[in-house]
Amino acid sequence: MLGNPDGTRRITTKSNMNKIILENCNLSLPQPPHETIQCFIVDMIAIIRYMNDIPDTYENLAWNFLKMLPKGYARVDVVADSYFSNSIKNNARSKRGNSAKVIVSSNKSKIPRDFQAFLLNGENKTSLIKLIFETIKSNIAQTLNISRCNELILANENNCIKISLSSCPD
Repeated sequence: MLGNPDGTRRITTKSNMNKIILENCNLSLPQPPHETIQCFIVDMIAIIRYMNDIPDTYENLAWNFLKMLPKGYARVDVVADSYFSNSIKNNARSKRGNSAKVIVSSNKSKIPRDFQAFLLNGENKTSLIKLIFETIKSNIAQTLNISRCNELILANENNCIKISLSSCPD
């Protein structure tokens, strides 16, 4: 949110602001290895929205998500929003559209054909985040192999999980 000259609240979409920034700035990500960068922070849902080919299952979505993370950094933090039904942010989201809640039983479940509509529902996104985090946590060696980092931090709501070689079961 930005303010108007009279001090009132001005609501703008991130995509419009992102477009303006990209048009007016010369932005480039530092390429690893980069001695001054200790951590790379990623917005989980933004990466998922950026995906072109959505796979059939949530498990495959988790692996595709990991493949999209920046490579070569010692630590990558994956941060996911919280979707509280009783919030100002949820009210703003609902004005952009909403969809039906989809009950997902496991990470082997099929992803709905209209995935973008699925993402309009906060409860669906919460379930998606949970499934991806569970898939990653239950396959630590594969996770670290795909992400090619020493530490992967998963954070949402009140949870923060560290995935590293030391967290691999013997």
